[in-house]
Amino acid sequence: MTLTEHVRRVAIGSAMATLSLGYARGGLGMWVVAFAAAAVVWWLALRLKWDWVPSLALAGYVLAAAAGCWLGLSPAAMLAGLVVALCAWDLDHFAQRLRSAKPDTATRALERRHMERLAFVSGLGASLAAISLAISLKLSFGVLLILSLLVALGVARTFGWLRRTPE
Repeated sequence: MTLTEHVRRVAIGSAMATLSLGYARGGLGMWVVAFAAAAVVWWLALRLKWDWVPSLALAGYVLAAAAGCWLGLSPAAMLAGLVVALCAWDLDHFAQRLRSAKPDTATRALERRHMERLAFVSGLGASLAAISLAISLKLSFGVLLILSLLVALGVARTFGWLRRTPE
């Protein structure tokens, strides 16, 4: 098992565990079974090479984290679950790309660089999100709209830069 496969499996389990913990601590323990089922289906999809399941699972985890915040559950648990689910999804797509790569490619070096980037981006994103949870500002709708557009533009440019940079 490669490093990517191992970390991906751990990330899927961690996403399930953090969202389950957040829901269980909020008195909604019945959802733990649904999160565990989603993780099992995701793990099963890895073996069966169902490449469509990770995107569906990520969408489910995003909706669960958003619903958890809306229901007043721990924003930190929802944030952690979302970040780890995004990491698992990214690693799944990276593993798909590795499978289609030429066998003579330096896979370990690619994996190491990808893991370093993923750790940096995930850590930075989680840190900024945690800071935003701690700070309370009252902004008008227009200011929020402009800030949202700037964030979307920044994310798009960052992904463009990451795609151009050779791995």
